[in-house]
Amino acid sequence: MSDDMINDDDFAGLVSGLRDVAEWRLGQRDGFIARVPETIDVRAIRKAEQMTQADFARTYGFSVAALRDWEQNRRQPERSARILLAMIAREPLTVRRVLKQL
Repeated sequence: MSDDMINDDDFAGLVSGLRDVAEWRLGQRDGFIARVPETIDVRAIRKAEQMTQADFARTYGFSVAALRDWEQNRRQPERSARILLAMIAREPLTVRRVLKQL
């Protein structure tokens, strides 16, 4: 498969999302359904932010011990932490701006 081709999982996700939108527009669904990743590469997210473990933990409200466990695959983040981490991966500046306002 070439790099510009969509894989089967991504295509299925798009189809599912389009069905959700169609149901919502027809009044058959309230709001949206959060798609929470089962696993998340915490180290890759932190490295993309070019932060140390201590800085990343302090910035986003995690404990350094939890971050270390996640990065070393001793534990997986809980559902709510995976949601926050996915948001950080996509929109880190927005997450930081919102956290500063809390």
